[in-house]
Amino acid sequence: MDVKEKILQYLESKGVSPTKAEVMLKWGKGALIKPKSISSDRVEEFLLLFNDLSAEWLFRDKGEMLLHSDSSTSDLIEELKAELNMLKGENNILREQLGLSKRAANAKSA
Repeated sequence: MDVKEKILQYLESKGVSPTKAEVMLKWGKGALIKPKSISSDRVEEFLLLFNDLSAEWLFRDKGEMLLHSDSSTSDLIEELKAELNMLKGENNILREQLGLSKRAANAKSA
């Protein structure tokens, strides 16, 4: 089964028609139905929108179709977000004390 067939299988399991998915993704009509292959960029868009679909299953036929959300994982993510916000605040205070300008909100470290 190719990637496009797996995407259609996934959509069927979710009760979403290919036409509805095309509208949600803002793709042209028939993008999922026509025999033409699907580009890797489009597959990436699809995975971003339908984030419970396993890329491992889609590309390598390994594991299960759907990703399983573990409540302990989501708790850990929330804890890490809180810690990150606290560290950002502490960083701003230290930068102010050192006479440095505030770091840009969208600046990322390496």
